[in-house]
Amino acid sequence: MNRLVLLIGTLFLFSCQSEVDKLNQPDTESPDSNNQNDESTDVFTAEIMEINGDSAVVFAEDIEAYPSGANISISLPEEEEWQVGDVLRVEHNGFFMESDPLQIGQISVEKVD
Repeated sequence: MNRLVLLIGTLFLFSCQSEVDKLNQPDTESPDSNNQNDESTDVFTAEIMEINGDSAVVFAEDIEAYPSGANISISLPEEEEWQVGDVLRVEHNGFFMESDPLQIGQISVEKVD
């Protein structure tokens, strides 16, 4: 009887350990939500409110998650002149970091004529 209880207890411990091992392994099949290589992208238009070197704070009115608009921090490409009031088309991966101003998974920025 003692051997049977010992055998059942040992089997139980081994099965618990393999479940813990499964939980501790990285999930290689699910996509990383911060991965900018993800094919799903979104676009918004925004106006530059302030420029700080190679970055800017823009105000975007047409973002679904923020119906009242939102200030967003973006990086500006160096190959173009930027001014407060410029209207931009910003492509991003849909990732928003709740900060002030918001930060995004930026993919591209271009000036709208």
